[in-house]
Amino acid sequence: MTIDEVIAWFGNLNQACRAIDIASQNMTKWKKQGYIPWKQQFKIATVTEGELMPDDEDPYLIRNPKKPKTNRRKRNAKDVEISRISTISSESGSL
Repeated sequence: MTIDEVIAWFGNLNQACRAIDIASQNMTKWKKQGYIPWKQQFKIATVTEGELMPDDEDPYLIRNPKKPKTNRRKRNAKDVEISRISTISSESGSL
């Protein structure tokens, strides 16, 4: 679903904004972004009674894919010091 399709269906930008109960600034922002947020696409689909259907996938995630999570965390100076103390302690046999 594109902004242009929504505006064409409702007649103009202001009527579209009134119908889906949003500020016109939102629609302008979406046009600049190049997509309508998925949640709003479903709202538009409801208002248009299915004439305008939402995209198959969330357009935000298509443009901004999630990076896979890793279990590694960055070590800071405190972690290095604790690691060094643990190594020394285990070599000497006491804390």
